[in-house]
Amino acid sequence: MSTPAAIRATAAYAALTASHEDLLSRINWGGPDDCWPWTGSLLVSGYGRYYSKGSVARAHRLIYEIAIGPIPEGAHLDHICHGRDESCPGGNGCQHRRCCNPTHLEPVSLVNNVMRGRSQAALNARKDRCKRGHPFTPSNTRLTPDGRRRCMACSGLTGKGIGSAESAKTSCPQGHSYDAENTKVALRPDGSFKCRICRTCARDRARASYWKKRKA
Repeated sequence: MSTPAAIRATAAYAALTASHEDLLSRINWGGPDDCWPWTGSLLVSGYGRYYSKGSVARAHRLIYEIAIGPIPEGAHLDHICHGRDESCPGGNGCQHRRCCNPTHLEPVSLVNNVMRGRSQAALNARKDRCKRGHPFTPSNTRLTPDGRRRCMACSGLTGKGIGSAESAKTSCPQGHSYDAENTKVALRPDGSFKCRICRTCARDRARASYWKKRKA
């Protein structure tokens, strides 16, 4: 497909010289801000496939290196056009993986590239609350040995040694809510659940003890 004048005027296109005509002929050109889909063969992963110097290369990486420059060592190219399209489910069928517009590509670490995606791991990592609605604040979050986040408030609901009757309680005997901010979870030395402590009641007991000592 012939390239529009607006594309030929861009710095990215200027870098794709005539020596890369075969490469350019496999791109479906759009506007400067549009995706430029690869029309050649695809890898199983959905990225464009191009034979360069006797080996298989991903088309979008090759074009980025020609138009922008070398990709930093260890970096992965993130398709930022995918991140802007909330309707795209991702995966090997993602249409954005075919995009070769170098302005839609950003070198990032593998972790950042994964976290920007829509995999279950990425979706979970972006959550700021547990399934019961408790916020993942520093005081309410503990990391397990395998790197998962554990809600401390929920530990008091689902931890070892707590019965169903206790887990069903939403407030302390004095009526204070067992929410994330008002609940302290006490653990045994082995890390298992011991009991829930109402912070409001704990403060009330501390004040009462203080004034009792003052009067004595």
